[in-house]
Amino acid sequence: MNRKTIKPFIFLSITLICILITGIHFTSDEKSLRESPAYILTEYNGKIAVFAGKKTSPHFIDEIEIKNLPEKDRQTLKNGIHVNSEEELYSLIEDFSS
Repeated sequence: MNRKTIKPFIFLSITLICILITGIHFTSDEKSLRESPAYILTEYNGKIAVFAGKKTSPHFIDEIEIKNLPEKDRQTLKNGIHVNSEEELYSLIEDFSS
């Protein structure tokens, strides 16, 4: 190959690599947006409840009454907190109970 053919080849190779990397990045972001969280921590009948995935009935209802929590925490729980692991779930419940 001479210099005139090498430059376009290098440019094309770099361009294809960039397109592949960008495509992989967007694909993984789209997948994570479609996946539902493992749990949703929210208010249910005045208490903190855990919903598993997209279920409509609680998986677990804690004894913590939200009326005893600060307003910011009550609002956050009413909006629902998406949780992706049991470890994170237990940590959040512990934070609300202290």
